[in-house]
Amino acid sequence: MNILVCIKQVPDTTEIKIDPVTNTLIRAGVPSIVNPFDAYALELAVRLKEQYGGSITVISMGPEQAKAALKACLSVGADKAVLISDRVFGGSDTLATSYILSTAIKTLGNFDLIFCGKQAIDGDTGQVGPEIAEHLGYSQVTYAADIVELNEDKITVKEKMKKVLK
Repeated sequence: MNILVCIKQVPDTTEIKIDPVTNTLIRAGVPSIVNPFDAYALELAVRLKEQYGGSITVISMGPEQAKAALKACLSVGADKAVLISDRVFGGSDTLATSYILSTAIKTLGNFDLIFCGKQAIDGDTGQVGPEIAEHLGYSQVTYAADIVELNEDKITVKEKMKKVLK
């Protein structure tokens, strides 16, 4: 099984502050981590690799410093890591990011499964994964909590319970 996991290096939000003038994140001096939701996706991919065999590729779009996040992913079970980096990508919105990632994914080959975390903790949009699926023309499942059944032509997932507010 050939699995791809999209990951993002994000500032550790336990140490983040907001600029009161621009209302943007102050990233200077803040340590970076693998986005926790992407780490969960990687954990699931590693479990599937252990159960079914295959390989895991992690991909990230970001500056050179994102190599640290990719190395962390290799240390927990990913087999290959790909960094897409160019100064022109700086400031990309979710549509541009998903297009760049989907274009890179097409060049990397065929994947049986592509995992993305629910959302990035620095933007909280939750749009990049679904947009990647749309660019690639792939079916998508959102808010999946676990895989119940997996075979060559079918996947059954357990959906994360949604909280109902009254």
